[in-house]
Amino acid sequence: MRLVTERLVLRPWEDKDRSAMATIYGDAQVRQFYPSALTADESDAKIDLEIAPAETNGFDFQAAELKDSGETIGMIGLSVLTQADRAMIGRQPPRVQIGSVLRRTIGAKGLRQKERGHGLATRGQTEFRRSQPLRPR
Repeated sequence: MRLVTERLVLRPWEDKDRSAMATIYGDAQVRQFYPSALTADESDAKIDLEIAPAETNGFDFQAAELKDSGETIGMIGLSVLTQADRAMIGRQPPRVQIGSVLRRTIGAKGLRQKERGHGLATRGQTEFRRSQPLRPR
């Protein structure tokens, strides 16, 4: 799936994204709500794990790039939760999660909140849960 907004392109992963994502996933501030920052190998493995579900479901977390420059700035998307993930969440877990991991300097430009405001809809999916509330502008 390819989605183009005024400022961003969300697209399938490409090899050129690996270096940028290793830097982003390796940033302890970006990963502050996760157990740890990732090594370059762990970052590559994470991207590899996101490719198959995108092909199967037609969507998953995808590369986010600035439309004007083509620079990879992170990942944004929807992902179907596995049964194991749903069991960990507990009572009435969502089937789909929405998320983003963006380069630290991008959040200050308002992209994170603005791009979440562009409707990403999926057929037949009615349960959505945000992991972080959006802050009013």
